[in-house]
Amino acid sequence: MSSLNIIDWLSIGILTVIGGIQFLRSLDNLSLIFYETGGIILTCYLSNIIFKKFSGNPFSYLFSFIILLILAFFLARIINNFFSFSLGIFTYLFGLFLGISFSWMLCHGVLKTILIFYKNNPNLIYLYKKSIFVSQILFFGFFRELLAFLTSVRYNIFRFD
Repeated sequence: MSSLNIIDWLSIGILTVIGGIQFLRSLDNLSLIFYETGGIILTCYLSNIIFKKFSGNPFSYLFSFIILLILAFFLARIINNFFSFSLGIFTYLFGLFLGISFSWMLCHGVLKTILIFYKNNPNLIYLYKKSIFVSQILFFGFFRELLAFLTSVRYNIFRFD
């Protein structure tokens, strides 16, 4: 495992710890984890837009990410009070998926914040380039490959040649 650098270990730590916590929380209240995961996805998206609007000010991304995340957690609690649900035995499966998705997006936010603040540090840029996980987390490489695979499967299934 000598090919993993400190950024990889940070990513693994965030993904496993936060993903595990969210999975265990989903066993008790799946709907809250569902709303929180949707909130953090929206938080990452809106933080990127705000960052671009303020012409790359690093604090705009950090503050918008933190404020929007707190707001998303607050709204998730409110929505969960009115629209709570559970999926029975499928709670384990969907809880695992939501836990991984939540931790993936949180790791995306952390890695992007580090990159924004230390973009002129050549050592950090080298670690990001050599990292196994950064391209997958920051640029959603795995999800893009999965969508491309599913698209090709969809077209091949419905072909009647």
